Amino acid sequence: MKNISKFFLTLAIVLMTCSFVAAEQYVSANDMEPASITRAKVIDGFSFNASSDKAITVENIDIPRVTEDGEVFTVRIKLNGTGTASYRSVSFNAKAGQKLTVYLNSSSGSEDRILVVANSDGESVAKLIAPADVVTTEGKSGIQTFAIPANGTYYLFSAKSGVNLYQIVLE
Repeated sequence: MKNISKFFLTLAIVLMTCSFVAAEQYVSANDMEPASITRAKVIDGFSFNASSDKAITVENIDIPRVTEDGEVFTVRIKLNGTGTASYRSVSFNAKAGQKLTVYLNSSSGSEDRILVVANSDGESVAKLIAPADVVTTEGKSGIQTFAIPANGTYYLFSAKSGVNLYQIVLE
């Protein structure tokens, strides 16, 4: 009986550890209410960095954006233009080796844009392509992934002009 108790205790510890390691953090525009974010605001562990003159907009969209992996988005997070770590950006803490997945589009229907992934020193560690938001009868969302290189705080912002975000996943 004592061995069985030890077995179940060990199993419980292993399962709890595995679920902690496999935990993901995400923020989805679909879970947000339409709003103008005009100051720093934390949502689901992600910080939205904005100011009154460099706001981030959360808005409903008429034509849903569908991704190749089956996600459907009816709300978007508009970065509203070029950003920095201080404004029109989203920041989060991450650990080395975590996978960042961003669902995104350019705010332009004809031009791809760049979403910068910057470290806490403001240095670009990756540039993710935000594909042009070409909408016919159905909209499509781009998906970009990136492996986090080191523990720290990271920032997402547009290098030039608007980028729309639909979901950010860190796993």
